Amino acid sequence: MSPMLSGRWQIMRILKATKFKQCRDGTVINEIHLDDHVALPLLNYLADFGELRIFENMDPPFYSFTIPGCFTMKGMVTEKSIHVKFKKEVMKQGRELFQVILAQYGEGSDTRMIRAYIQQIQEGHP
Repeated sequence: MSPMLSGRWQIMRILKATKFKQCRDGTVINEIHLDDHVALPLLNYLADFGELRIFENMDPPFYSFTIPGCFTMKGMVTEKSIHVKFKKEVMKQGRELFQVILAQYGEGSDTRMIRAYIQQIQEGHP
């Protein structure tokens, strides 16, 4: 079955994260390698926490996911490598949030806890 059509992963793990680029404004873009492909079920899960755009006219489709005030994630559907741009002011909290979101992905996810953490970061109370 295609990874785009398959169900949820049991666990999503970060295999490697490297600093890809540092922008002039101090934000850092990391290249993150995951242990499985990014698929539509993961993107649909992420959409519950922020703004998701999928450009289906590309092959494979390109996506951009943003949690305002925290981070932006971009990549191609079906690839294991993604770019994540963490906002300078909340870089540590943004990285933690990203890891928590991936760790909670799957059945029984505590989305209330994640939403509360997002709100704390956005309000400046991490």
